[in-house]
Amino acid sequence: MPTSRTAPSTRRFRELVDRSTSFEAEDGRAAGDGDRVTMDFVGKIDGEAFEGGAGEGVTLVIGQGGFIPASRTA
Repeated sequence: MPTSRTAPSTRRFRELVDRSTSFEAEDGRAAGDGDRVTMDFVGKIDGEAFEGGAGEGVTLVIGQGGFIPASRTA
């Protein structure tokens, strides 16, 4: 089990790996874990858009938990 001393090193390592990972456009299949997607979105509560809940050209790697958990099932 990593100690709190090693945890920042592990996080930094993962950040470096993520930055050095290359992605290529691929058509004809649904995105899956590890794929990078660029998306526009509008967050809504009870059908109404809320302030600060929209984005354009947002990049996300599927499966890395970059959005709130509820958005992963929508």
